[in-house]
Amino acid sequence: MSTTGPVARRRRPRHDPADSEREILLAAEELIRERPFRDVTVQRIMLRTGLARPAFYVHFRDLGDVLLRVAERIRIDFEQASARWLAVAGGTQDDLLDAIEQSVGV
Repeated sequence: MSTTGPVARRRRPRHDPADSEREILLAAEELIRERPFRDVTVQRIMLRTGLARPAFYVHFRDLGDVLLRVAERIRIDFEQASARWLAVAGGTQDDLLDAIEQSVGV
């Protein structure tokens, strides 16, 4: 795989581990949005960050681990958005959860 495309970045010196973790999570989320799930790999994630592959394993056990973290972040974002909706719409959390469960069931 070529590393010269528009999504590849140059490798760079070490920096704050919290920044590295955020960059890896962001790159994984971008890939999930852009590509079929089966195409999301550690290699593709790390090419987006410009970090060396071992940096991935400093923060995550494996691909499944990073994908679960991305899903958790999306869940938190969804909960925050739904809390704002509940405050404006005047519904209850149970109403919202029922609506979500019905939507997922479809």
